[in-house]
Amino acid sequence: MAKAAFTPALQAEYERLFNSCIIPSKNLPSVEKLNDQLIGNAPRYQSVADQLGIPWFFIAAIHNMESSQNFKAHLHNGDPLTARTVQVPAGRPKKGNPPFSWEGSAADALTMRGLGAKTDWSLAGMLYQLEGYNGLGLQAASSPCAEPLFVVFFGSLHQRQICGGRHLV
Repeated sequence: MAKAAFTPALQAEYERLFNSCIIPSKNLPSVEKLNDQLIGNAPRYQSVADQLGIPWFFIAAIHNMESSQNFKAHLHNGDPLTARTVQVPAGRPKKGNPPFSWEGSAADALTMRGLGAKTDWSLAGMLYQLEGYNGLGLQAASSPCAEPLFVVFFGSLHQRQICGGRHLV
């Protein structure tokens, strides 16, 4: 899935960013609500996780990112399960006929990216894969700055972080 090399330096950077995360008290109710929703959906995530050797909470994070936990949408990109995907990656799943089950489509989305039991599921490994789900962008360009998706997803940088003259958040 991810294209930039997962080096020890990058692993340390992910761990540093994660350890610097602070949930502002005003956001705590929203975070708790999201957490409760994800845990409530854990059995569906776990059914896919058990097949592939992937942590259920990784699948939950991707599902929230791609479709706000909509079980009528592809995990690939949030397109409706009533047809093959249209957005990138287009034409997925390649096997079967619509309408697709969420679990079958989710398994396709994860395996097409090479994710499974052999993937590094350490904290830093999961952060690397989460960032790479929509493309590594700045990491792939060897930028010294955190990828905007990572920053938005984890909110670990200051309110306004400037990187190469661009405001990231």
